[in-house]
Amino acid sequence: MVYGIVLGSLLALFSTQVLASDALRLAEKKGCLGCHHVERSEVGPAWKEVAKKYSTHENAAHQLAGSILYGSMGNWGDRPMRGHAKKMNKDEALVLAEFIMGL
Repeated sequence: MVYGIVLGSLLALFSTQVLASDALRLAEKKGCLGCHHVERSEVGPAWKEVAKKYSTHENAAHQLAGSILYGSMGNWGDRPMRGHAKKMNKDEALVLAEFIMGL
């Protein structure tokens, strides 16, 4: 029984790390890291700030995926975020959004 719990915990930890590395690789491939970083603000807000701001929103990952795809204005001051629907599909945007919301 204890071995099952330990093995389950290790698998969950490993899968989370794989997903995080996959999401960061996707973010790099799609050019997200030109404006955003996990810990610090650059052109756009730090992803940890985004996760904190939207942590109480229902369906936050889907809302964020929409902003990634179609852009947004006024959520972080007067600087708009351009949409990236030409660079990525909905599934990729949702992967990034879920990663961000998990920070």
